[in-house]
Amino acid sequence: MRNILARVCFPLAHKNKIMKSHYTDWDHRYGIYLDDGWFYVYRSHVLLNHFQMSSDKGKYYFITRTQKSEAMQAGEDSLLEGFMQRDSIF
Repeated sequence: MRNILARVCFPLAHKNKIMKSHYTDWDHRYGIYLDDGWFYVYRSHVLLNHFQMSSDKGKYYFITRTQKSEAMQAGEDSLLEGFMQRDSIF
């Protein structure tokens, strides 16, 4: 899967925000959680994508590896949606 967020750098505060698990509800349909070094994006109990982040000397973080699940809904859009709805990460 093409990494559509490859050129986006996240400061430490945003990485920490991403690391916290999020509930899902009507307004927040996508969730992100961390497990064994991978961040997982899910919706309605369906795993859609997973990715890893690496650091540039601990100051900024980048998404380095992205993979999609075999779910029909998985793809670049679901990865981006997972980030966009999380309280203004961008």
